[in-house]
Formats: sequence, C-alpha cells, structure tokens
Amino acid sequence: MTTISEYVFIALFKNNDEEVPITSTLLEEIDDLVMEMRKPNTGVVVKDRRYLLKPFPKCFVASECVTWLCDHLKIEKNAAVKVGLLLQRLGFIDHVVSEHKFKDDNLFFRWKLKKRIVVVGGGYAGSSISLAFENDPFFEVTLIDRKCHFENILAFPQLFTDEKRASNMRVTHTNYLRKSRVVAADIDCITPSCVPLQVNTDANGNDIPFELHNKYVMGEEDLIVPEQGEYLRFDYLVVGTGSRNAVPFPIQVSDANAPRTLHIDPYNLDSIVKNSDQLTLAKKIVVIGAGAVGIEVAGELADRFKDTQVIVVTQRDRFLERLKDNAHKSVVNQLKKNPNVKVIYGARVIRIIDNKIEYVNVHDPDEFIDVVDFDDRVKVVQVPELKKEVFSIPDVDIVAIAVGQKPNTELFRSVMEDSLTKRGFVSVNSNFQVAKNREKTEFYNNIFAVGDIADTQEEKMAQMSEKHAAHVIKVIRHIDDGGNMKDLEQYKPLTSPFMIISLGPSRAITIKGTQVLIDGSLSQKIKGVTETKKIRSLQEQ
Repeated sequence: MTTISEYVFIALFKNNDEEVPITSTLLEEIDDLVMEMRKPNTGVVVKDRRYLLKPFPKCFVASECVTWLCDHLKIEKNAAVKVGLLLQRLGFIDHVVSEHKFKDDNLFFRWKLKKRIVVVGGGYAGSSISLAFENDPFFEVTLIDRKCHFENILAFPQLFTDEKRASNMRVTHTNYLRKSRVVAADIDCITPSCVPLQVNTDANGNDIPFELHNKYVMGEEDLIVPEQGEYLRFDYLVVGTGSRNAVPFPIQVSDANAPRTLHIDPYNLDSIVKNSDQLTLAKKIVVIGAGAVGIEVAGELADRFKDTQVIVVTQRDRFLERLKDNAHKSVVNQLKKNPNVKVIYGARVIRIIDNKIEYVNVHDPDEFIDVVDFDDRVKVVQVPELKKEVFSIPDVDIVAIAVGQKPNTELFRSVMEDSLTKRGFVSVNSNFQVAKNREKTEFYNNIFAVGDIADTQEEKMAQMSEKHAAHVIKVIRHIDDGGNMKDLEQYKPLTSPFMIISLGPSRAITIKGTQVLIDGSLSQKIKGVTETKKIRSLQEQ
C-alpha cells in the first residue's frame, strides 16, 4: 500500500490557494503513487478515447482519476483534486490539449511520462523487445546487460576453426538502440517494483572500468555505468538473462605443479578466442556431450585439426537421443570421415583431475552418484570408495564441456524466490507473466520472463527466445491499450521446431521434430543464412 502521510497533509491543507511545499519525502511518495496509478488493470484506466469524433490516444478521465484517488488514499474528493493538481504541477499529467487544470469533471488527461520498460538481458529476446518499443512515443526503454553487446551464440562453434570471425558475432547495444538507455551492470536482485543496480566488480570487489570488460567493445562511451546503489523503477519488466554452461562434475588439481587440462567454454566467445593458439598446439581434445553444441564443436575441430585426436564422450548410447535413428546415423557417418575422431558412448564423467578425465560406465548397476543439487554440482563419492571400475582418458590438452545449460535466475532468489521452480527456472503462464507463488495461482501482470529461463515445455533455442519476445511485445501493447487479457491469443509452445546442426564447415542436417529432412551441403548453406539473420538485422538498424 502506498504511504499516505503527505497526502493526508494535502487533504487537510486549509488554504486552497496556497501551493503545497515540495519536499523530498513528498516526491518519494508521489513517485510511489504514480507507480500505483499507472499499473495495468489496477491503476487509473488509460485507453484511446474520442470527443466530438476527434481521437485522443492513451488518456484517462479526470473524474475517474478522482474516484481512484479517493478509493486508494481514503480521502475526500476535494483532497483528491488537490493531489491531481499537484501531479499536474509536477509535470506528471496534463490536459490532452493543455487547456484545463485538473478537476473533477469529464476531462481527458494523459500521463506526460512515458511508460518505463526495463529489459534485463540483451540476448535474442531482450534485443528484440527493446527494439520493438524504442521508437514508440509512449514508452521509454532501458536495457540492462552485464555485457555491452548482443552475441550471436548460434555461430560460436565456428570460432573453433576461425577465431577471426569473432568481431562479426557481436553488435554493441548502442549501435542499434540509439534512443534507449543502455546500462552496463550485473543484476543480482529484482523486486516487484524496481531493479537495484550494481557495478561490475573483480574478485577483490574493485569496480571494473567498463572499457576493460571486453576487448571487442566499441562505442562504450554511449553506455551508462551506474553508481552503486542506483535503482530503476518500471511499469513493465522483462527478464531474459539466458543460461550458462553447466559443469556437473568437479575439476581438480592434485598439486600446483601438475599438468592441467585447459577448459574452453563453447558457450563463451572470449574463452574460445583467447585460447585459439592453444587449440593449434593441442594433441588431444575431448568434447564432453553429444547434443547439438557438442556435435558442432566436434565437427569443427575434426575438420580443422587433422593431426589432433578428438574424442567425444557421452553418457548416452547414441547422438541426439531424442531424435530418430537417421539423425544419429547422419552424425556418425560424417564423423567417420575423420580418422582422428573417437566416440566413447555410455560414459559418465565423474571428474577432471590434472590433465586426466575420469569416467564410469553408466550401464554398471552399482550407481554411486547422488542427485544434482540446486547449484548443479554432482556429489561424487571419493574415488577409493567406488564400487565400479573407473576409466580414464590421460594426457588431455583441452576439454570442451557441452552437457547442458543452467538458467541465470539468481536475481530472483532474494526477493522473488517463490517465482522459481525446483530446477531454478521461472514459473510463467501462457503469456510469460511471472508467477507470484509456487502454486502458480497468481501472476504479476507487468513482469515477464522469456527465453532459456522461462519454464516452458519446449527446446531452449534462440528461435524460441524470439518467439517469446514477439508474444510479450503483443501482451504489453494489449495491456497498455486497456485490453482484456481474455481477448488475447495465448502462446502455444512449439513442440516440433526446425533445427540445423552443423557437422563441419561444409555439411549439416536439418531436423523438424524428430525427423531429419535435409542432410548435406544445402543444410549448411541454409544454416549460414539463418545464423547471421539476427545479427545482420541489428547491424542494419
């Protein structure tokens, strides 16, 4: 409930001609009140109206506003009119043609402030939503991202064979968002009314100058680096913070002088680029995981480094297990063309120690691994206590781990933890509105979660993120226009998406649902076009 001490003071003001003194406390309370008044569904009704056939978009009726103030602040009508006059004096509202002062009458007023949309995360969904509202005169967009650029993560596996392409896989946010506010910050908390900001810091807690975050940064002078303690209020909040590489086993060293396996994160552009020289020197590279990313990385490595042994390790019995057999056969047939590739099936990695990867046969009945906890760290019994045989891959120079992703939802933990599922995804309804409780009986009308973090029954893919974004754009516009949510078509998960998986620089397979549709160079050409479509669209803004 909005605090009303200052409003009571206004209501009791005896001299109608005397202006209310503006204090910091009053301004804070006015800001809280404005937030409540502008909330979709529960605030003052704003919609397109007509007077003598002339249209007046997105406005409200002064008498309805007076009624709302009386009901919510428990004040009389004359006091509510004073509050309205104060809002007009402070520049929050104005008559649609600037001819009248606020009064309890059938007059049209509108908010002079634009609706504030805060987008957290500048990936496929976040960039699309920010762009959609940037040129809308009724909205003000703020994009918050710990990075200053959009990254075309779909093309990252290609960096294993051509690291020089890295500069073409990023677009600085301010290059395509010229009117929006772009904030460089890590977000560790969100609340139902605001987003607290914090400056990126190093391991010692020192602020990192923004220009040092990434050597590919361009145009960083247009970005806003927040002061510690700043917070952003919003009318609509969209969170699309994506996911990160999950490593469900420990990486250990026996002593400081022991040889170590270099870990390259296939989901991290910097990790790939900065270690490109080490890739050329490696004699043995292991790829853990046989999903789409693992297959693409293995295919690129096998094609470029003919003299390097490439070993693919998977706990499954075949590639792309959820698809039909022809998908597995297509992958195997391509990898067989490279004599330097070896595949180990049914192998669960239990740890990486020094330059050795240890694994066990998943078909051994004496299972020893406990359930994965919330931090995705597998609890492994010490090796001497194992009842099953432990195998190892020695002298591994480089390992690329692609066994799954973990949603970046830590920012919900401190205040909105009830919005999370047990697996750490954000509970949403069919319009991507975030749940207020674990039972999913209530949802925030103006807070949305999209992309990898949303608990939807579909593949976590870039194309899904963009579909989420397109739907949320429609939902926000519908709500802001005063529409009834029952009239809005709900989002339908795409259960059989198209997917193109590269099997090297010159070949790929196109999949629809569980079936391979195209296998060969044509698929690779199609993939080349689709992979660059998003980044080209941003570059052309």
